[in-house]
Formats: sequence, C-alpha cells, structure tokens
Amino acid sequence: MATSKVRTPRSVDSGDTIRVGNVVLTPDEPRIEIDGHPLYLCRQELALLQLLATRKGSVVNAGTISKRMARGGRPLTATGVAVYVHRLRARLKYGGVVIRTLRGFGYLLEAANSRLPR
Repeated sequence: MATSKVRTPRSVDSGDTIRVGNVVLTPDEPRIEIDGHPLYLCRQELALLQLLATRKGSVVNAGTISKRMARGGRPLTATGVAVYVHRLRARLKYGGVVIRTLRGFGYLLEAANSRLPR
C-alpha cells in the first residue's frame, strides 16, 4: 500500500527570511524590504535576487543565472544577464549589499561591509 504526504502551506517566520546587509527577502514570495521599506522589482530582477540571495556568499555562475532567467524557453545571453545585474545593483544601491562580478566565474552577493579588498 502506498502512502502519500499532504503538503500544508508553510507559515512565514523569521527562519524563512534571508538577510543580506539591509535587504530582507522572503523566498517564494515577491516580498523584498530595505530597512523596512518595500522594494518593488520586475519579475526578472526578483528571480535574479532570489537566486543570488539563496546562495549568498557563493559565486553563482553566469550560465546558471542565464538558464534560471530563461524567457520563452531560451536562456538569456551574457549581455542580458549583465543588464539585469546592472539594474539590480542600481535598485539595491542603499541596501547595504554589493553584487560583485568575478570575471570568468560569475556573480557574488554579499553585505557591503564584508567586501574583500582588491
């Protein structure tokens, strides 16, 4: 006899949020706040932030970003990824976070005060 699990909705508590700098992100929800103020992002910017935030402190390959942000089944070009990273950087300007470009590797989201010297 097979058993099945019933999935119940999760309640959102502080354990379900991701904090990077002053940015608070609730995964699986389009809710982002900077210092308690809502930040409104387009679908692609939100997808990029969610991907980087869930892997904060780790380099995310540009190819992974391209596939995750695919439009109409087609991955974004390298230029398309760079454009969305640029737009997201501008939106997060006062969020106490930086998106670092690691040429040949990908992108890294981290708190601004943890930035390594060059």
